[in-house]
Amino acid sequence: GYIPSAEECNSHGTYQCGICKCDKNYFGRNCECDASTPWGTGTFDDSTCREPNTSSICSGRGTCHCGVCQCNERDNVDEIVDGKYCECTNFLCDRHNGLLCAGPDHGECVCNVCECKPGWKGPACTCEDSQENCINP
Repeated sequence: GYIPSAEECNSHGTYQCGICKCDKNYFGRNCECDASTPWGTGTFDDSTCREPNTSSICSGRGTCHCGVCQCNERDNVDEIVDGKYCECTNFLCDRHNGLLCAGPDHGECVCNVCECKPGWKGPACTCEDSQENCINP
């Protein structure tokens, strides 16, 4: 038998014998892309998956699917890659003594930059706000 508007086909196709036959204007293994998705000559146009003036697809941290970046998942579930172009991480920040942003008491890694807690500043949140003397690495 066959299932019209099947969930397996994202409700945009008929499911038969383990395969989706997509409705008009839909394509992809599971009919997940619509015809408004940009295309180039014979290949998928991945320009919507690149930051302006760069050649890296999804910042090298994801895959382009139907013109949208799907960011890679990390083995460590606490490490997150996100952003429109997978350009942001919570683990690629400056470190001090092996700790991101000198540790949770000093700062937090947000989109590859340390956001320092009150009382701390500097690229790795190692400088006390009240003094000009930084902690030596």
